[in-house]
Amino acid sequence: MATVEQTLLGLADVAPRKAEGAVNSALVKRLTALPRLVQFAGRHSARGRGGLVVLRGLIEEQVRAGGATESWLEDQVVEFLRQRGFPPPVRQYRVGRWRLDLAWPERMVNFEADGRLWHTSPSDRRRDVARDAALGGIGFRIERIGWLELNEDPDGLEARLWRCYGNSRRGRQVKLPNIKAAA
Repeated sequence: MATVEQTLLGLADVAPRKAEGAVNSALVKRLTALPRLVQFAGRHSARGRGGLVVLRGLIEEQVRAGGATESWLEDQVVEFLRQRGFPPPVRQYRVGRWRLDLAWPERMVNFEADGRLWHTSPSDRRRDVARDAALGGIGFRIERIGWLELNEDPDGLEARLWRCYGNSRRGRQVKLPNIKAAA
């Protein structure tokens, strides 16, 4: 029986574009951990196994990004941002009790990937509005991204995201207060 790490390596070899989402999913579900992936990659480096370069790149991306994405839609948004030339965001950045999906803390910008599972009911929308207002109160700019816009109007989405990113606090270091989230 193959281990999770062996499966991820095999996927990186045969379907590198799918491997990033699989690594994110395995980490979020705690099927593996970054230290185990690093050790696994180190043990297999001398064997010249296909997919190892891809897997190492994904491990490095996880370390640099601050965490795994938590949904397939977040994976799609990260890929979209990469293709459109955005600097890499910090994933799952913490502000008070909140985790921001894709943040540039130095610019006080956050892009939220809103999937149907967690962002469609009236109570979900009220919670999102309250959260965005609280984060806006300390200076964060929040842009919400849905699957439909990502897939049906990518150019319009790109323009909106660049406006948000470009109108943020460029290069200004901001000390974030320890705020409490309203439920």
